[in-house]
Amino acid sequence: RGALVRAMGDLAAAGPQLRLERPEKLHVTVAYLGKVDTQRLDAFEDALARAADACPPFAIEFDCLGPFGDSRKPRIIALRCSRPQPGFAACAAAVRAQYEALGVVFEHEALAHVTVARARNGLGTLARIETELPCILAVRELALFESVPAGPTTRYERRSTAPLQTTRSRR
Repeated sequence: RGALVRAMGDLAAAGPQLRLERPEKLHVTVAYLGKVDTQRLDAFEDALARAADACPPFAIEFDCLGPFGDSRKPRIIALRCSRPQPGFAACAAAVRAQYEALGVVFEHEALAHVTVARARNGLGTLARIETELPCILAVRELALFESVPAGPTTRYERRSTAPLQTTRSRR
């Protein structure tokens, strides 16, 4: 988290037109669900726990900081990976399979990234961003978050957490 906060400081200096994410909102998404009926939350929490139990702990190596998303008019700056991240890919597939069994349809593949800033009118030209990379994130648990309106932005409330497969639960 410290490396991400430093990268955000570098971004603030390089692009004053950016709206930086608050440090407490930094996360890696394995499956974006959109709106979920509150009566179904227990089923999603159980599905997350089953997926987590099937995934060993893993690490993600972030080694790029730059535009993410729509290549024609990018609006997001994210910490990204230039190489495949097999642990992330396997875990995302397990989580998504559980959620697909509940009727969720995913429109985009899971790409390991951390959104650190957004630009309302596109990124334009940014000064070169100098930051210390790579940044390695050790992943030991999964969390289900709810996005809650908070003035002009949102905040994330943790609904549940599920530890990744432990040594004694490995088959």
